[in-house]
Amino acid sequence: MRVFASLLLLVLVALGAFVALNWSAIVAPGPVSLGFFAVRAPLGVILLGACAALIALFLLAAAYEKTVALAEARRHARELRAQRELADRAEASRFAELRTAIHADLDDIRSALGATGSSPTVGLGGLEGRLSARISDEANGLAAHIGEIEDKLDRALRWSAGGGDEITAGH
Repeated sequence: MRVFASLLLLVLVALGAFVALNWSAIVAPGPVSLGFFAVRAPLGVILLGACAALIALFLLAAAYEKTVALAEARRHARELRAQRELADRAEASRFAELRTAIHADLDDIRSALGATGSSPTVGLGGLEGRLSARISDEANGLAAHIGEIEDKLDRALRWSAGGGDEITAGH
């Protein structure tokens, strides 16, 4: 934007120098046609005035656009700030709800432990025993399934090696 402003300033200075050097020709009256009639007036001054009016209109339009852009940016900044505050309040509310839920769950666990009359370590020892038994049961079941698969594979290999003449009962 600064390059554009510098270029515009350079053009205006060059135009000013041109006008200053040719002022006598610019103010010299001559015949000027206005469509339906003709008048005798300085054509250079009329064109210079039209050029000045166009520059003024351009500057007004640029200032208007800049003002509109700044107002829009401020409005967006306000909306963004409001949304950020809303999100911060919602997050704080969620944290408060989470804290309340955790405290309630901890109170429930404490009351359940207090009702059984046992300490948490005793409760964990019982849980550890049940977990160990469950793991042992699952390992035994898995071993049984593997044994069945080995048995089926052995029979299938014997069957394919024997040419398929042997029929196994029940399978």
